[in-house]
Amino acid sequence: MYDLATILEQKQNEATTMDAISFIPGQLGVVQALNNLSKEKPDWDIEILEGDDDNPSTVTFGDRLKVSVPKKHWGAFSTLFREGMDSKTKNIRFYPVEESFGVLLRKATRFHPVLSKMKVFEKTVKTWIRAFPNSKFVTKSNSSVPSICWNGRRSVVQQFMAFAQKECKDRGSREILLQALSEKSSLSPTLFFRKHESIVGCRIASVYEGTSLVFEATVGFDGNCSYTLVVDDKEVCDVIEESVRGPIRIGNVFTLHRNPLLQIQAVKNAVDESVDIEEAAKAKALAEAKAALEEKKKKESKKNDSSKSNRS
Repeated sequence: MYDLATILEQKQNEATTMDAISFIPGQLGVVQALNNLSKEKPDWDIEILEGDDDNPSTVTFGDRLKVSVPKKHWGAFSTLFREGMDSKTKNIRFYPVEESFGVLLRKATRFHPVLSKMKVFEKTVKTWIRAFPNSKFVTKSNSSVPSICWNGRRSVVQQFMAFAQKECKDRGSREILLQALSEKSSLSPTLFFRKHESIVGCRIASVYEGTSLVFEATVGFDGNCSYTLVVDDKEVCDVIEESVRGPIRIGNVFTLHRNPLLQIQAVKNAVDESVDIEEAAKAKALAEAKAALEEKKKKESKKNDSSKSNRS
């Protein structure tokens, strides 16, 4: 009786301490649990209780883990093991299950300096669009523009992740990118970036108060952001040059260096000022024309009066 009671107590403890989890493709719960088991030892005795269409199969790894696997997901579950698995498997040897490239990419990117630069880039571009609502993205995909042409539909970090997963099709390119991200080094050596001039960028065409503006922003491989502005009106360019501190002008192109967020608002104010100057000039010209017309009328009136007095 003592031995039976001890056995029952041990079974009860095993039942209460065993982890139980359901397998769903794409979720990391089972992957993490298997990784933990593989770190303890590579060989595990397993028991498989087959299910049916309505009830999931149950796979028990020793006294440590119980996994419920719906029939429709059995194939996906079996691929987690190097040697596969079927209903007759009694002992399985597996290696640490690799996390998906997407998960590894998120972890590696989290602390890379370029991530914070991408967020600054996105904030700056959104500030431009708020200041100049009549704007549209005009970046085209070719080798002369950035690797990632941001379109504003989702965050630039999300677009970077999607781009990396799409372009890194083989294990070698993935390892190169992950290593560069993990070591916080430049991304330029990665294979799919080589033909481009920068990592991410966009070009926005805007119209404000009749003035056409083209704003371009990029994040370089060195992690630095750059912002340029092309203005089609020389008088507006002159006002921007005189009233906005910081931008460097070459012809009708301005490079924004310090505090681009503040400079964007200053550029808008400069365009408003140029419009005010233009309207003031028009008003002045109109007033001068009106005064000249009045003067002309007065002279003609005096001339007519003089002619009448001579006749009389």
